Amino acid sequence: MKAKNQMDRDKKRNSSDQMFDSLVQNALDFLLRSVFEIQKNPKSSVIDFCTAIELFLKARLLIEHWVLIYQDPKSADLNNFRKGDFQSVGMKDAIPRLENVLGSKQITKDAKETFDRIRQHRNRLIHFFHPAYTDKPGNTSIQKVVAEQCRGWFYLYPLLTNSWQNFFASYHPIIEMISSQMLKNRDFLRMKFDAYSQGIEKGKAKGKVFLACEACGFEAARIVGEKLSGPLFSTECLVCNNQSRVFQIQCHKCSSNIIIRNFFAPQPDREIGDIEISCNNCSTLMSFEDILNMYPSDPDESYTPFLAICGNFCLHSKRKSAVSFCDDDERGCKWVCLSCCDVEGEAWECDNCGQLITGEFIGPFCVLCEFGGEPDSQFPSEHIM
Repeated sequence: MKAKNQMDRDKKRNSSDQMFDSLVQNALDFLLRSVFEIQKNPKSSVIDFCTAIELFLKARLLIEHWVLIYQDPKSADLNNFRKGDFQSVGMKDAIPRLENVLGSKQITKDAKETFDRIRQHRNRLIHFFHPAYTDKPGNTSIQKVVAEQCRGWFYLYPLLTNSWQNFFASYHPIIEMISSQMLKNRDFLRMKFDAYSQGIEKGKAKGKVFLACEACGFEAARIVGEKLSGPLFSTECLVCNNQSRVFQIQCHKCSSNIIIRNFFAPQPDREIGDIEISCNNCSTLMSFEDILNMYPSDPDESYTPFLAICGNFCLHSKRKSAVSFCDDDERGCKWVCLSCCDVEGEAWECDNCGQLITGEFIGPFCVLCEFGGEPDSQFPSEHIM
């Protein structure tokens, strides 16, 4: 009986491994076609790019368990799975399902919104005729698709090469080749950047800050709106419309604005209390304590804990990266991660290690206590198959 059970597990594992490779190969094929044929057929490029994202999400679900890629897991049948004869989950349901299974938000809110806009664009092109995508598409149509792919790749690439690198490592060479072509495709956006460049220079002369966009690479990302919490602000690129977040801190010596995307980037292994930033204008060093003094965590001193572990587990450890900033307006107190810029309104305490975790309650134990490892590798396929 034990031998038969082992044979059944081996069959399931082999079927899942083959399906995983098939899904990833198909995803890469769609990505390749999308980025290399964007000028010739931008409509197909949108459809192929969206399909690739969806296939990568399904592949990541498959690592956890083969029933998870069914649209309705309750209808899962192993024989149909082996034959590929079933209705699989779509992008809209795959992302929350991944979050539920992994117990952490590896796909950020901004990434989810970007992927969903790509999905909606794909659906419109499939179901409705769009005159912009004719036999001879114009530069404007191509630019819009390139901008959309820049935003999508900005969020997909780190999933494949960082958060989920253990599972997609063998596909790294072709992923890098695709990434290189993405960079080349950005040239289609240069005309749009040139159109904005004069206005950007005038803005700089008036003291406005423009940053290199993380998605398209052009120095056209500007801070928009009021602060989100503490020193955290939103940015939007004039060229590709990518939305991101940065920290803007005023130097306490020369009053110049210091822009930081990730406080841990220069030294990824540092503790939060060892953070230092340098003013580009006067080279003054500001410590973590200096920053806290400028943005009080608890002006009323009614809530003592002001440090927590980010609920995204973006540092892949129990190092704290989230700070509670309290603003003197309707924003109130928010937990802000100094690594991934996530903002949460609440935090909860792990029953095992006693650490505060930002975000909605998923306990009673945090991900690292529950599974004893990094949040992206908590369910090895050989363990559950």
